[in-house]
Amino acid sequence: MNREKKRHTLINPMVFSSVESSQDAFKQAAHYLNQVYNLKDTIVVTNSDGSSGYEADKFESMDGYSKQHEHFRDLFHVHKKIKERLSFDKPMAKQVEKAIYQYDWDRIETLCATIESRLIDLPEVIIEDRLEQIRKLKNYLSRNWVYIKPFKKRELSIDRGTGAGETGHRLYTYRMKRQGRSWTKKGASHVVAILTAEKNGLLQTALTAEITDKVESLGEEIKGAVRQALKKIDSTAKQSKRVLSSIMVRKAAL
Repeated sequence: MNREKKRHTLINPMVFSSVESSQDAFKQAAHYLNQVYNLKDTIVVTNSDGSSGYEADKFESMDGYSKQHEHFRDLFHVHKKIKERLSFDKPMAKQVEKAIYQYDWDRIETLCATIESRLIDLPEVIIEDRLEQIRKLKNYLSRNWVYIKPFKKRELSIDRGTGAGETGHRLYTYRMKRQGRSWTKKGASHVVAILTAEKNGLLQTALTAEITDKVESLGEEIKGAVRQALKKIDSTAKQSKRVLSSIMVRKAAL
């Protein structure tokens, strides 16, 4: 008998995007949170790969006044970093990954010392390069150690939070990357605005509502971006229908 695998689903998910900067996207998210939620009794859980513009403090500034903010370094990227830095010693790389799951820093240091000792019979130039890779890995793990801490080892009233966010990017990457495509900044911003509005279930509203309607509920940045993308030049009912038809045909071609 086949049993359906239970999957967790997001409740009322919202996507925020910008071709200007990550700061602009965070501004949109902060605006939405402040409009929709009261976070004073809420535990906010965030997750990122830690790349430039997506550090923990950026997420802390976004939620503003929550009861508690717990930030995580995405484990997919942590393991990817381990594999990259220790590509010359895959068995030990697996041991380091295991120590990450156990959240054991002493074990990490012991393993790094062991990896160094396994380099003894190699040419000096190779040893220097690999020692540098080990040093960079230790620095990366040390820098992010507080965010690597597993959910169950934190003193929280909840037992699970976010997973990897990579799948959320596919909405954009499948449409805009590779396949020989190139974009002007203006063209990319228009497509991103349409995709974002569609993902958030706001495209129909943005197409058919008067420009001055529902600005607060949609968020000024979202509303403005979609309006710019659609290039609506008249608010009469007749011309609104023409624009709607034009966009739907264009969207189908995407």
